[in-house]
Amino acid sequence: MPEAEWKRIERKVADWLSRWWFGRKGVLRRSPMSGGWAHNKEMGDIIVDERKLCAGDPEFPFYVEVKRRKALNNPFGVWNPAAKTGIWALLRQVKSVAAKQKKVALLAVWVRCHQRGRIMLLVDVGQLHSICGYNKSTEMQQQGWVWMISSAGSVLTKLI
Repeated sequence: MPEAEWKRIERKVADWLSRWWFGRKGVLRRSPMSGGWAHNKEMGDIIVDERKLCAGDPEFPFYVEVKRRKALNNPFGVWNPAAKTGIWALLRQVKSVAAKQKKVALLAVWVRCHQRGRIMLLVDVGQLHSICGYNKSTEMQQQGWVWMISSAGSVLTKLI
């Protein structure tokens, strides 16, 4: 995938999350040199632009990683939680960094489906409950997020 397209996808995720969490675009952005500089500092691919915060804005409790999966019969790869590839392996990786920062793991996976791309967001429910409280998962479900459960854990998902 060309670098310009990848940056566009990260910006789309940042804009959507910003509108969802803060009610307006621009509060979240791609981290500088996403992938290199950001990962050395364990910041994630999407960060808060402190200059755009307003008094009364809620804290953004998520550590966000944006990944890409190739189209397959099962576009999210291996569902086996013990597998070293696939969606659960990606989520495990994001959860470990998020836990160190006392943040909620949020994995955005871009998948090519039927000649176009879709982005699926996955939020780890265990970390969500411990950091944001149990009401947050109910609130997210009311906003159209859906449960996905496996032996690896529970996540809330949303296509954007």
